[in-house]
Amino acid sequence: MSSIQRFYISDRISVSGVVFSAEQTLQISKVLRLQVGDSVTVFDGSGKEYLVELIQVERRKVIGNIVNDVVTDTELPVTIRLFHGLLKNKAQAFLLQKAAELGVQEFFPFTSSRNSNKHLGKEHFEKVLVEACEIAGGVCVPKLHEERSFAELFLDKSLFAVEKSVSLLAWEEEGVSTIVSADVLGNNQVINLLIGCEGGFSPEEVALAKRNNVHIVSLGKRILRAETAGVVFVSSVLVKLGLI
Repeated sequence: MSSIQRFYISDRISVSGVVFSAEQTLQISKVLRLQVGDSVTVFDGSGKEYLVELIQVERRKVIGNIVNDVVTDTELPVTIRLFHGLLKNKAQAFLLQKAAELGVQEFFPFTSSRNSNKHLGKEHFEKVLVEACEIAGGVCVPKLHEERSFAELFLDKSLFAVEKSVSLLAWEEEGVSTIVSADVLGNNQVINLLIGCEGGFSPEEVALAKRNNVHIVSLGKRILRAETAGVVFVSSVLVKLGLI
C-alpha cells in the first residue's frame, strides 16, 4: 500500500491548481500535519489521477499544484454490478465499502418482500464509496443507483439484456452443485450479481429471476449474513476470472 495520501476531488481540479474541501483541509493540516512542499495524489472519479504538491497549507485553506499525471491500472477489466437487498445501516456500509474496495463499479439497492420498510440514506453511502475508493487506489468512484423494488429491476431491460453480460443470483437453497464457475462467467464484459437482504430471497423472487435468464448459484454449504455473502460473491467471481 502506498504511503502517499489520496483524495477525491470531484470538481476542484484545474490547470491553476487544486482546492481542497473544508473536510480535506482539516485532515491535511490538523490530522496528517502535512506542510507546504509535501505531495498527495488526487483523482476526479473519471479515471484520472494526479500528483499534487501542496503550495498553501492553512487551517482554513489548502491549495496544491498539479505536478504530473499518475498512470494507474487498478480498475477491473470487466464491469461488475452488485444488486443487493437493502440492509441495516452498519451492514449496508460494510457491504458497499468492501465491494467497492474489490472493484465493483455499480450498486443497485432494492426492496423486496422481506425488507420493504427500509430506505437508503444515499448521501451517506455515497461518501462510504468515495472513502473506499480513496483507500483501495481506485480512480473511478462506483455509482450508487436509486433504490427500487426487486420486481422493478426486471422491468428495466437495459439492466439484464446487455450484450456480453451474465447475471447470477446467490440463493442459500440452491445447493452446492451450482457454485460459481468459470464456464458460467464465460468471457462476458458485464457481470450482474444479485444478493438478498437479511431474510434472503423468496421462492417467488427466485422464480422471477429465472424467467429473466438469471443463473441461480450457491456460495457453499454455510448460511452467510447478507453483507458477508456480497463480499464472498464478488470475491469468488474475481478468483474465477483470475483477477485476485
